[in-house]
Amino acid sequence: MPSSFDVANIIGAVAITVIFGYAIYTALGIRRTFSVGLYRSQALGVALIALIILIWNLSNIIFSYIPPNVPSDFLYNNVGIIGELAFLLWFPIFYYWLDKSELAARKSNPMLRDILHWQRIRVFLGPLIYASIVSSICVEIIETIFYGVSPVSMVSESAGPSAFPILVSILLFLIPALILFVGLRVLAIIALPIAAWQTRDPLLRKQIYWLGIFFILNFVGGALQGSILNPFEALFFLDAIVFFSGFALYKSARSLVPTYSFSAEGIQTNPEHPPTS
Repeated sequence: MPSSFDVANIIGAVAITVIFGYAIYTALGIRRTFSVGLYRSQALGVALIALIILIWNLSNIIFSYIPPNVPSDFLYNNVGIIGELAFLLWFPIFYYWLDKSELAARKSNPMLRDILHWQRIRVFLGPLIYASIVSSICVEIIETIFYGVSPVSMVSESAGPSAFPILVSILLFLIPALILFVGLRVLAIIALPIAAWQTRDPLLRKQIYWLGIFFILNFVGGALQGSILNPFEALFFLDAIVFFSGFALYKSARSLVPTYSFSAEGIQTNPEHPPTS
């Protein structure tokens, strides 16, 4: 008979799957209605971000119940090989759509202002991000081949970085991890609200605004992961944060659809020019 913790796991997984699945469905549906490449691109970005997180979460709960893992290890550790690949894909997709959103905000600004000097920053930031991703992939490969990390539990049995020489650990593991986990997220939290404020497109402003809220929730969830010791509290808070981040992605896609309200009193026919049949 499943324990209360198992039931909470399943409920959380179902809720997260539903909200992210609906965000993907909404974003792709909205994308099909647009002929403007800018809006189509932004909607596609939301769908891809939601898809990567959905794969990672589903892989996480599936591999949590595959031996040698146990259900109590669920707390976003046992992602397995599929989740690990999704996790590594998350960062290039993350950066790519951050970059696209900044460029979209610049294009929609009448003065074409270079927000945060993004045109200069991206020249150096892009190679730095991708080099950090390649370095992280190399660490994973070395851990798997030389340290016997199980493809089912990529975290709980990992001992690779601590066995590396200190300089190698700093260059190939610690610095790339700080760039990807902290630097990129902090940059998004700073850059996206400024981009939303700078753009003069009301639809794009709302879309980027909600995307910024998603990245804030993502940063908070990453900061809390591993810091809450009680399994039930950790499960509740982390699942709640992931759920609301999925809702923020849904709102980000939905904001691209214009909504106008009209009142019957406001629509009046000019008596001097009556309508003609």
